[in-house]
Amino acid sequence: CSSINIALEVPVKKLILVSLSLACLIASPVSATSIEIVDFDAGHTFLNFDELANGEAITNQYAALGALVSGTLGDEGTGAASTVYAYSLGLGTSNPNYIGQEHNTWDGSVIFDFFGLNVTQFGGVIVDSASNWLSVYDTNNQLIETVLANGTVYDFVGIDTGSTPIGRAIFSGDFYAIDDVRFNGSPVPEPATMGLLGLGLAAAGLKRKSRKA
Repeated sequence: CSSINIALEVPVKKLILVSLSLACLIASPVSATSIEIVDFDAGHTFLNFDELANGEAITNQYAALGALVSGTLGDEGTGAASTVYAYSLGLGTSNPNYIGQEHNTWDGSVIFDFFGLNVTQFGGVIVDSASNWLSVYDTNNQLIETVLANGTVYDFVGIDTGSTPIGRAIFSGDFYAIDDVRFNGSPVPEPATMGLLGLGLAAAGLKRKSRKA
């Protein structure tokens, strides 16, 4: 956004400039980039699913890490809900387990929903990656970015959204499985914590004002 100079009284001018600045921030597009494994923050979460039993349905196994896994029969989270399973295929980047939808001929969506985390990096290996892709959405379920797999047998696809939190990440396509998922994320402050922070800032402001008086 370019700056706009308006000849008004100072208090009104400041108010309008603040409003314009906020409008620019809201209207600015999200800067998302495709990333590789080496680009992830240190200490990020890594899921290889090897602790799961062959044929185990995935529900809330990763809730303690701030992620829920689900599936749908259509791409991009569309269609009827379905169950994602772990399978021991014995061919890939981390044996024995992958996750996918064998009961749906390995088609459809594998969805990761995040809660209590400020996730800005997400990625995973798409096994048999022809005609498959990864999309990430913000916490209002608005699409941020989509990255296409390169069509190789094992392709890592990842997205960095900068400062925009990822609320949902969806793998979509035909005849594929997922492995070695990675995501970063710091805990989102709870409302009570934010309230205490706000009270602390307000108290600091009052204290500063009293000193000036």
